[in-house]
Amino acid sequence: MKLLIISDSHGSKRFATGISKHIKQKGPFDYLIHCGDGLTDLDMMDVPCPVISVRGNCDLFATAPEKTVLKTDACTIFITHGHLFSVKRTLSQLSSAAKTAQCAIALYGHTHQQGMNYIDSVYCINPGALNNGQFAELTFNQENKPIPVFFNLTD
Repeated sequence: MKLLIISDSHGSKRFATGISKHIKQKGPFDYLIHCGDGLTDLDMMDVPCPVISVRGNCDLFATAPEKTVLKTDACTIFITHGHLFSVKRTLSQLSSAAKTAQCAIALYGHTHQQGMNYIDSVYCINPGALNNGQFAELTFNQENKPIPVFFNLTD
């Protein structure tokens, strides 16, 4: 299982093009996941795999859900933007929501900060903000533990 995770693209055509190039160079991917804020930017990307997206606080007219769950052979993943779970202050609400949904991983955005935290048995992973060039790939080891790799198109 190989996932490409983006969030907070906020209309960045430059980095949308960069994601399309990354997909061609590093693919194939099983899914592209957009964690909200800039869902219309997906129209600027050449994405040859299924897309899963959730609505962020800036996706005012989007019809995507505010949260969803992806069930894979590797694990079950909770996906949200994060603003509804106060992720700028704490990850405990996000972790709790993921556990309630029986998910071992929570993908989110909103803070524009890349990273992974392990909170109350849940891996909380933020790909960063694509409008700053940040995104992540996610694979899994033999024990189905997540292995995120963080990228920055400005490097």
